[in-house]
Amino acid sequence: MPLEWLFTLAGASPMGRDWLVRLGWRGRAGAAVVYWFANDHRRPTGVAKVPAGIAGDDMGAEDVALRTLGPAARAAGARVPEVVRSASRESAGALLLTAVEGHPAARLLARRPQQLPALLDSLVAWLSAWNFATYVAADDTGGGHLLEAVAVARKVENRAPEAAGYASWLDGLCAEVASQVPTVAAHNDLTMWNVLVGSGNEISVLDWEAARPDGLPLADLFYTLVDAVAAATKSARLDALRACFTAPGRVLHVARALASRFGYVERLPPEVIDVCFHACWLLHADDALRRRAGQTDEEFIQIAEWLARERPRVSALLLT
Repeated sequence: MPLEWLFTLAGASPMGRDWLVRLGWRGRAGAAVVYWFANDHRRPTGVAKVPAGIAGDDMGAEDVALRTLGPAARAAGARVPEVVRSASRESAGALLLTAVEGHPAARLLARRPQQLPALLDSLVAWLSAWNFATYVAADDTGGGHLLEAVAVARKVENRAPEAAGYASWLDGLCAEVASQVPTVAAHNDLTMWNVLVGSGNEISVLDWEAARPDGLPLADLFYTLVDAVAAATKSARLDALRACFTAPGRVLHVARALASRFGYVERLPPEVIDVCFHACWLLHADDALRRRAGQTDEEFIQIAEWLARERPRVSALLLT
């Protein structure tokens, strides 16, 4: 698709403007992001996301998520892109967004891992406020998410013989607590590459195509904590997960302290926290399992297989 069409969509002339195109880790199978600049070359004037391949359906989902979930997320304290317009031309589409400022938290933590506590403090302050504003008491929706997780557990069993019995164990636990699971708005992809840190330590949150208004409680916290620790320690997510939730010590203590800042946690039975933890990683693994070879993140599949093997030890720590 000619870049001139994107500038027309933005109501601006491409003449005299600089632009930059970036591809994500999925390459041409994912979305291209086009930034353009006017007078100040350091700050983009606008952003356009141009989906391709498997990302084609994501544009509509992100459009809806930003329009419906964005206002509450901003009110809770994060900078979130706003939709200027979305449009399609022939077989191509684009989502035009306002630009938000900051540097990827992943790079910041890799260079200055000592910034991890301050970053987590800012993220949890926003996330807990957003959860508070969007909390819905238990109904059938949360239980439906757990059924999705059980289906993924069966896929994991088919891949890893040592995971035998995982799905039936999780199914039994889910059946016990399904009616007790509340829902909250969830971003569902709160990796450090989707978090920008500004000059005053304010945070911006990008890439909302996986967000939903009725996510599982604490799922965003579980994911972003592990991803942040992995970025700061330059380790695999599985190693970071072990450090956060299974290895007794300072990191586990911090994880529990952060979770305690979510006001609804005290009202959750421990078994609900347990199943939400498993469901968080299984649903991420499901996304990886659906993608073609070379376009997936094997780390999430490895985490799911590890959880299947280590579930008694993981549950024992989560429940204490």
